[in-house]
Amino acid sequence: MEHDVKARLGSALHAGEAEDAAEATRALLEAGESVDTILAVLRHTMDEVGEKYRIGEYFIPELVLSGKAAEAAINILLPHLTSAGDRFLGTVVLGTVAGDIHDLGKTIVFTMLSAAGFRVYDLGVDVPAVRFVEKTKEVNASIVGASALMSTTVNRMRDITAAFEQAGMRKDVKIMVGGAAVTPEFARMIGADGYGKDAHEAVVLAKSLVR
Repeated sequence: MEHDVKARLGSALHAGEAEDAAEATRALLEAGESVDTILAVLRHTMDEVGEKYRIGEYFIPELVLSGKAAEAAINILLPHLTSAGDRFLGTVVLGTVAGDIHDLGKTIVFTMLSAAGFRVYDLGVDVPAVRFVEKTKEVNASIVGASALMSTTVNRMRDITAAFEQAGMRKDVKIMVGGAAVTPEFARMIGADGYGKDAHEAVVLAKSLVR
């Protein structure tokens, strides 16, 4: 039965069925399945989703729905994660830079990182550089992710790297950047630790930064 429910959870994630994903997660917990095992199913399935997106079998709508389904499953697990200790790969602070109010891409990254096993804090949009620093200190994050969609706001990413330098935290924090206005060359120029062109790449990058 547990194998069937695990398969049901995987299918729900692929199909983007949030309610079914939550119900399957709840059923696994009630059957005595370990949190680690359920997380492994989540991570494996979302890796599959990311790969299908990479090779062009899935597109942005599928990625969004799968992310929402994963978020629903994680919400069921969260109380158990807290009580069972730290099972996260790392802690990430995300936000869209000051002056930019675009949210969709960052939200997809949030759900994909969460499903991959990271504890993620979303600061929202129009976030000043100092807020990234403050939140990173507060939650002891090791990774900061900044997004910018507009060419008029992309240079605010420089403010973020500078703010961490000024706070004396730059060596302890990895900064990854992305968004339509960002390029790998720009990321290198401002001293970021990595660039992800989409949510799948952001997850791969984040995993590499915590190794």
